[in-house]
Amino acid sequence: MTFVSKPLYTSCVTNLILDVDTGEDDALAILLAANLKLGLKLVVTSYGNSVVENTTRNTVGVVALTGLKDCPVFKGAPRPSHKHLHFLDSEKEWESAEDFLGGDGLCGIVLPTPSSVPVITPPESERVEQLAELVKRHAPIHYVVTGPCTNLAELCSYFGSDIGKYITKISLMGGALNIAGNSGPRDPRNGNQFAEFNFYCDPYAANEVFKCGVPVYIVAWDTTFRLTIPISKAMTLKARDKKTRFIRNLIIRFFKIYGLKHNREFEFNDPAAVWLPLFAPAQFKERRLEAITTANGFGRLKETSNGSPVFFHSCKNEHIQGIIHELLEALHLN
Repeated sequence: MTFVSKPLYTSCVTNLILDVDTGEDDALAILLAANLKLGLKLVVTSYGNSVVENTTRNTVGVVALTGLKDCPVFKGAPRPSHKHLHFLDSEKEWESAEDFLGGDGLCGIVLPTPSSVPVITPPESERVEQLAELVKRHAPIHYVVTGPCTNLAELCSYFGSDIGKYITKISLMGGALNIAGNSGPRDPRNGNQFAEFNFYCDPYAANEVFKCGVPVYIVAWDTTFRLTIPISKAMTLKARDKKTRFIRNLIIRFFKIYGLKHNREFEFNDPAAVWLPLFAPAQFKERRLEAITTANGFGRLKETSNGSPVFFHSCKNEHIQGIIHELLEALHLN
């Protein structure tokens, strides 16, 4: 399998914003963007894997590990854009992943939160406007979302038809189209879950992003459920410095907390959303998609003639090991 030259794309991507709900694979996405020198200007946080207070704290610790200068963390959306359809009569606002990643979202690994990383904590009434001003400052932006789409959907609404002046490319990790999902209610016919976690959190926001007019590249669960390593591989990963020791420890902690008990391998969901749109663009095909917002399949992707045109990643099984190898190389783990 041939990938696009990394030096070519490294020289082209100079203004990147990551929008994360930092659990374990979001942390790897941040470290990957730093390793690839993609010009990471800002990391925005969101509810999702855990509450936004936890994901922001986790993000600050990971950004500090990168050693990047002048890359602030912006505390973003604390909840979905709409009341979640499956929690209408509950105080619960979404289904977190704390059973999967531990109560803090980072498998119990506590990182220092040094004052060297600026943290922007806006009043809720000014949050979207302040984020929009930061986007304008760093435009043109490649905006990558590895958590719920809520922050970006709010920016789409704020900018309206002008969004393309500031954001020129969007990459999303989310959605399940042709396979069973990993979140939400189960199909009574076969016991499979309908949705993927990120889009299940806020499918309304996903649809807002799809139709914004900026090219959208989706790396869905259809791809990432195959981008995994077993614990036997995790134990062989190289740990040469603080960053690689952190990654190796994080992956092994995942297995201890959840993976071994539930026969799950470690998934490279979020690093793939950074890497694939840049270095394997030929694997994306245009599809017309929407996220379901009705009770039957809430959060699931479906293809429809009325859907928004997006670029959807698709690759053959024989390409998967090559992608995993490239991700491990880029994370300096091989």
